[in-house]
Amino acid sequence: MENNIKILNSLTGAQKKEFEKDLQEVYTVCKTSPGFPSGSRNEANVNLNLLDEVYLNVTFDFEDAQTDKVKGRILNIYRYQNKKEYTEAVIRENSSPRKDEWLNRKK
Repeated sequence: MENNIKILNSLTGAQKKEFEKDLQEVYTVCKTSPGFPSGSRNEANVNLNLLDEVYLNVTFDFEDAQTDKVKGRILNIYRYQNKKEYTEAVIRENSSPRKDEWLNRKK
């Protein structure tokens, strides 16, 4: 948790704004996707490119609220050392058979 705070505090104002925008977008996409489990807390893990300056892997959970604004908490943040490490992680994620696992679950 302490490391998460250090990473967040190291972001510039513009990077923080991009971070918040990206998490909101993930929430919106998840909430509107068919088959997404609703009615409880949900967890998401995403790779974020903040203004092509900072590259993060973020795990967060959020409430399935009756609102369009995300409300949740950050569980873990990993800061990639460079764009190459980030790009390799994105490639691995995109080729993973578990990528859209929740889409195939029955309600």
